[in-house]
Amino acid sequence: LNIDFTTQKPENVNIFLIDASGRVLISQKVNSISGANNTEINTTQLSSGVYILNIETSNGIIRKQIVK
Repeated sequence: LNIDFTTQKPENVNIFLIDASGRVLISQKVNSISGANNTEINTTQLSSGVYILNIETSNGIIRKQIVK
């Protein structure tokens, strides 16, 4: 899963992939740069379904629904 996000300054960003019951399945820390950022998380071990992707920055939390 490729993840693109933008930050206003270099910072530590926390990325979580959460299942329908609220369990955190994948947790990743990323050291972002100012501007556009890209990272990838491996989802090959996950079964088909709907997941929530949380990207936590100093400006707040971005939530996206992911369907695999």
